[in-house]
Amino acid sequence: MLIYIPDVQEIGLARLDASYYDIAIDTKSCLELRSHAKSHGYLCAPAESRFQTKKEALSEIRYRPRFVEVEDVVISAQASDNYIHARFGGLAASFVDILYLLDGEVMPPIRNWRLDSSGTLHIGPLGRKGVYRIIGIRDSMQPEPDLWISVDAQLRIE
Repeated sequence: MLIYIPDVQEIGLARLDASYYDIAIDTKSCLELRSHAKSHGYLCAPAESRFQTKKEALSEIRYRPRFVEVEDVVISAQASDNYIHARFGGLAASFVDILYLLDGEVMPPIRNWRLDSSGTLHIGPLGRKGVYRIIGIRDSMQPEPDLWISVDAQLRIE
């Protein structure tokens, strides 16, 4: 099985969608499709599949985010069934990006998720079981792609 992903920003959502079917996509299972300087998207396979290539891992998956502490921004999160419900206080945004770990592995950011009127984000259904740890949040309109507000919430999906 192969998945075509047209834009690097959609890799996080594709990984989340694949997790619903208990399919993991990792660093070595995505290959960027390029001709000269133009990117034509990404081809991803389940984690147990490997592309035989000398290319570097995708920067979206291996990049190193920078964090800032903002005292006014707080998170409270809970897991119920296969959903994560995270409420963010002190963040004036309608759409957010979320940076998280799954079982200790940094996952690509979830981008452009709408907060409801109470400032709560509902993520799911999640098919991939494990420990989810939300480590960063930012307004989706934030112009700096590697800058995140540091938060910390750990939840287990069983």
